[in-house]
Amino acid sequence: MINDQSFSAMSMEIPYNLQPSSRTMVVCKCYRRFVRKSRSTLSAMRSRFTLVLMTVITTALVTSLSIQYAHQMNLVQPIPASIQTIKANPLQVAAIKHGLGDPGEKILKAVQLASGQTGLSQPFILSLMHSESSFKPYTVSSKQYHGLMQIKPMIFYEDVNVLMGARVFLEKLELTKGNVREAIVLYKGFRDDPKRGRMLADKVLRLAKLLKEV
Repeated sequence: MINDQSFSAMSMEIPYNLQPSSRTMVVCKCYRRFVRKSRSTLSAMRSRFTLVLMTVITTALVTSLSIQYAHQMNLVQPIPASIQTIKANPLQVAAIKHGLGDPGEKILKAVQLASGQTGLSQPFILSLMHSESSFKPYTVSSKQYHGLMQIKPMIFYEDVNVLMGARVFLEKLELTKGNVREAIVLYKGFRDDPKRGRMLADKVLRLAKLLKEV
C-alpha cells in the first residue's frame, strides 16, 4: 500500500546538490511514480474487494436456492402410508359405488346427526334424500318444497334440513303404524296415487339395502 511515508521515502532519494529546476523535475517524477503506484494499489484493492463481494453473493444465492429446493422436496414427498390408509366413510364409498355420486362431508355429517336423533338408519336417510333431491341442497320443487329432504320450510342448512326431514318421516311412520313402505308413500305425497308411490318407495328401500350391504 502506498501512503505518505512511501512518498517521503521517495523524496529522500532526491540529491540535495541539484539545481532548483533540476530538483523540481526530479520531484515531479517522484510524484508521478507515487501516483502510478497508488493507482495500481487501489486497482488491486478494488479487484480483491470485488472478488470478496462476488464470493459472498454467490454463497448467499446458493444457500437460498438450496433452502428453496429443500422446501419443494418436502412438499412433493410421498404421502406417508399412515395417511393413505385413513379409513373412508363406508356410506360415502357405498354411494359412489352404486352411482349416486359423492354426497360430501357436510351431508354425511348431517345424516349421521339425524340418524342419532331419530333412530333411522343412515343408509335409509341417505336413500330417501337422494330420491328427493339427488344430494342438491338448494333444490326447490314446483310445489315449493325445499332442500335435501324436500321439506316445506325454506331451510337449506344441511344439518337442519336433514333432521327436519327425518322427523317428518317419523310422523308418517307413526300414521302408518310402523309400515315403512307406506310411510315413504305419504312422505312423497302420493296418498292419491299409491301405486306410483309404492314404486318409488320400493326403489328407496332397495337402495337403502344396497348401501347397508357395503
